[in-house]
Amino acid sequence: MTTRTVNFHSLTFDVSKNICLTLHSPLRPEGALDAVIGQTFTKAGSVDVKESLNEVTFEWSGYGSLVVTHREVCKDGHRYDLTWESTKPKSLSDAFEFGVSKWFGATVIKQHTWPLNKWRRKSEAFVCGNSYEDAYGGVQERYWLSSDGVALFVDDDVPLFVSMNHNKDRKLTFTSKYDSPYKNIHKKNVVLKYSILQSKNIRSVHDLAIQEFLGKPRDIPCEDLFRYPIWSTWAQYKKNINQKIVLEFAEKVKEHGFRASQIEIDDDWTPAYGDMEFDKKKFPGAKHMIQQIHDMGFKVTAWVHPFVSPKASVARRDYWVNGSMRGVFTWWNGLGKALDVTNPGSVAWFKGCLNLLKEQTGLDSYKFDAGETKWIPSGAKFHEDMESPNTYSQKWAELCCSIDPDLRALEIRVGFRTQHLPAFIRMMDKDSKWDHDNGLKTLIPHALTFSILGYPFVLPDMIGGNAYKGMPDRELYIRWLQANALMPSMQYSVVPWQYDDEVVEIAKKMDALHEKYSDLLITLGRMAVATGEPIMRPVWWNAPYDEIALNIDDEFLVGDDILVAPVLDKGARMRNIYLPAGSWKDLNSGTVYTGGKWYNDFQAKLEELPHFLLQERKVVPKPRKKKPQKEEKKEEEEEKPAEVPEETEEKPIEEEVKDIVEEEEEEGDEGGAGGGGVGLTPMDLAEELRQKLADFWEKRMEEEIHEGDDAGSVFAAKDS
Repeated sequence: MTTRTVNFHSLTFDVSKNICLTLHSPLRPEGALDAVIGQTFTKAGSVDVKESLNEVTFEWSGYGSLVVTHREVCKDGHRYDLTWESTKPKSLSDAFEFGVSKWFGATVIKQHTWPLNKWRRKSEAFVCGNSYEDAYGGVQERYWLSSDGVALFVDDDVPLFVSMNHNKDRKLTFTSKYDSPYKNIHKKNVVLKYSILQSKNIRSVHDLAIQEFLGKPRDIPCEDLFRYPIWSTWAQYKKNINQKIVLEFAEKVKEHGFRASQIEIDDDWTPAYGDMEFDKKKFPGAKHMIQQIHDMGFKVTAWVHPFVSPKASVARRDYWVNGSMRGVFTWWNGLGKALDVTNPGSVAWFKGCLNLLKEQTGLDSYKFDAGETKWIPSGAKFHEDMESPNTYSQKWAELCCSIDPDLRALEIRVGFRTQHLPAFIRMMDKDSKWDHDNGLKTLIPHALTFSILGYPFVLPDMIGGNAYKGMPDRELYIRWLQANALMPSMQYSVVPWQYDDEVVEIAKKMDALHEKYSDLLITLGRMAVATGEPIMRPVWWNAPYDEIALNIDDEFLVGDDILVAPVLDKGARMRNIYLPAGSWKDLNSGTVYTGGKWYNDFQAKLEELPHFLLQERKVVPKPRKKKPQKEEKKEEEEEKPAEVPEETEEKPIEEEVKDIVEEEEEEGDEGGAGGGGVGLTPMDLAEELRQKLADFWEKRMEEEIHEGDDAGSVFAAKDS
């Protein structure tokens, strides 16, 4: 069969049995993206091609069609929309080469590596699953981001199956088919619809994805959750809780000199799962208990889920999903049914119960668990049919947020097309171990993936993990504390005083460090509302052409100006640290280092968290290599300390940000109907916030986190 070539803006289609797609770019002229598409059309015969300026159509008589449209979304940004429709094959499949690009996004998995090129996933339904059982995770978007300035986004309505590097084929394959768990309710033809975004680099194309697909949160969660840790009963006590234990838990937090945003009453506080009331045998005076905890200065939340036990008083009502076995299935706490979130009556009852419970007891908010499609029973029958099970996760998250719209002190653990919600998103339960198999080393990759998917309010799981196989060892607990300290929020359950006084002091030190930068975290949260930019950022965020930065999975940025490099290996008292271009001040020693290089064997005593403040930005617009090369960590000689200006007094950054917002609101009031005034756009506001952040860091360049530390070098230099 002869090959026909169609050139369409920066895309080239070579049409024969399959279509070979190539996306060209100045960064990689030979192809920033290569794919073999239309893999189920190999026997379709001849194709009719129709071309116009911004649309090209491929049609196979009796088989189906492909329509490709183009739109220039900004100076260096292009969007291509590809829509396959099949009139004969029962599935559609397009396969994209990983090539030499680094890929990010999609979701979280149990054995998570960053970037995701090393994943090996067979084709499976891309739905919000239980990553603890090694399925695709409960926080996910149909979004893949490439280091070559390319992004892919699959339409929500596609019955999508995804494989990644299956059998080491180095391919990302999208398949559309109406197999379980998807339903073809309206008996439609199979469609595979997705978009290709293109820009000059990974950062600029991600900005386009925020604009075109991901969106931004409408507000930030409760500020206290940025400032002070959550203390949960779960990992410390599991289900063995009662009124006395919860009170003692809160009292111990207070006695040991710790602060808390809220005390979280986890599993098992109800008479039966699904009963929205305290078990009077275990909690005879719940209202009084909660008032006592309030008097200590802590809010109180309780654990809630969408399940009901057959033993519950409400189990026989029509609030639950029906199906085979009358909707009964097994969840992690035994037999139960799942709330029908498509039923307005069920939703109203659920909200009413939890709001009434708050009124009756003084509870402040809730920890909402589950919501993954894993917990939809076999043969499920909903009040309103859902073609995609991800609709369940989406509606559950929206329901949860509607129960606490004002304080916003809740947490949820699922996300799909819910970036607009002002809630902390909690990671799936982590195991108390060091490795990449759901241990400490997945903490940063998971947090960065949440961030890239458009969920900036990251709530890491409990410090030290969930202690399912015994309490975390002392060193693991300390290093976990440090890795968590500069993330958007902190969550304790395993208590530091069960170890020794040194662990307590290290915990207080990390809490103080977090609280010190909480104004910055809140400001970055407001930036996320204005621009969609995450709070936690990958090292490549401001170094999009830096090959080394693109592979760093054990460091992260807080905003643009703090780099955090925790120790994640058992027994280590040093680690290799990569600093991107610019000059960076070690906030433990005061030493300033030149970026764009590795610092090997950088010392990090057990009580130390290596973290750095950007002193001077340096942008290196260096194109990446066209061919993959083996990356070797450079051994660098010690840099001499640089002099920096003295610290000056300043107004807290959060107050300055509030001033900007208040001034804008006043201007908006003055510029109302007939007033002739014009308020700031969100982007104008974002620019002012950026300037305030720049001023903030300029004044704090000399700030020292730990007084009395040695001002000399903290790494052992090696000869190159």
